Amino acid sequence: MTLAIGSPEFTIQPQPQSVFVGSTVTFSAQAVHTTGLYWQKDGTNLVDDGHFFGTTNSNLTITNVQPADAGNYMAVTTDPTNSQTSDSAQLSVFKPIQLGLANNSPAGVVLLVVNQDGSPFETNRIANLTILSSTDLVNWEDVTEDGLLTNGSVQFLYSFVSSTNCFWRVMESPSP
Repeated sequence: MTLAIGSPEFTIQPQPQSVFVGSTVTFSAQAVHTTGLYWQKDGTNLVDDGHFFGTTNSNLTITNVQPADAGNYMAVTTDPTNSQTSDSAQLSVFKPIQLGLANNSPAGVVLLVVNQDGSPFETNRIANLTILSSTDLVNWEDVTEDGLLTNGSVQFLYSFVSSTNCFWRVMESPSP
């Protein structure tokens, strides 16, 4: 008598994550009816190498995450006759940014956005920025504008505001 076992099937899917450079991130997946599991990034099999850990386990850990680690991660389960691929989970990797004011003149305020590590800000990231301002830290107004990349920093001119009693928030969303 043979026991019929179903095809591999995921019971827990990996979830998208967003982290800063240098962080540690863990993706998790679980499956039933499987004899093995391994992880892929953008369709390429991963191996444990001191940067990736658990490449053949249900938990994949990536240490000291770098921009090159951004991409789509998925788990693959196998049995003697079938395999199943999990949903893809996107890893977005951000460089910490730093804000500054270039000047406060009659023309207005120039808000500077730079990478905290001193590397040049990438042009393709400008469209991902959302800029908010507030005078009371409670009511935030979206003042997102087109920025100009100059000498590795993004400059935004706000002619309608002064730096006195003005607070800023800059957020970066993942690229589509």
